[in-house]
Amino acid sequence: MTEINTQVLPGPTVRVFVTGEIDLSSTARLTTALTAAVDRPGAVGVEVDFAGVTFCDSTAIAVLESAWATASARALPFRLIRIRPQVAHILAIVGVLDAFTGTGQPQA
Repeated sequence: MTEINTQVLPGPTVRVFVTGEIDLSSTARLTTALTAAVDRPGAVGVEVDFAGVTFCDSTAIAVLESAWATASARALPFRLIRIRPQVAHILAIVGVLDAFTGTGQPQA
């Protein structure tokens, strides 16, 4: 079961906590949460806490990339934090790990 919760931290940075498997069945909720975080008035950054994510598929990666691109176009920092090694491996294979952790751009 996937759970998605949002918290506004001092700053105000918006942190989205995600747990479980992120796949086609949960991407609509992830899209809604990330869109709200990026669109939040006064937000100075978005952090997506992936400590509880055990799997993510290509649909989840597409949602993350879209939110990252929207945030980047607005000069709003957007990054994934606390990523489990097996999920980080998937993100690295598809070339988005550095961009999502704030160390680079997605690879073509």
